[in-house]
Amino acid sequence: MLISDFAIRRPIITVVSMLALTVFGLIALLRLQTDEFPDVAPPFVSVAIPYPGASPDGVEKEVLDPIEEQISTRSARSGATCPTRWKNRSSRS
Repeated sequence: MLISDFAIRRPIITVVSMLALTVFGLIALLRLQTDEFPDVAPPFVSVAIPYPGASPDGVEKEVLDPIEEQISTRSARSGATCPTRWKNRSSRS
């Protein structure tokens, strides 16, 4: 006997089981604990490396390239940006 034959021959059992599934589903939905705004920490790392007196090209070659190589070995990495800024801290007379 197929499921469809059973459902046609005994409609009361079919209706009661559908109602029971609906009631249990609603109870489970109401008991489900959800948070509308969960605390999520985005996977973001910021590294600041002061290197006074060096040019941006020197910092990029000596510091940033090795750090980028180490970061790029991580499997979850989607992108890396390494801006170099030149700040002249020497006093001018």
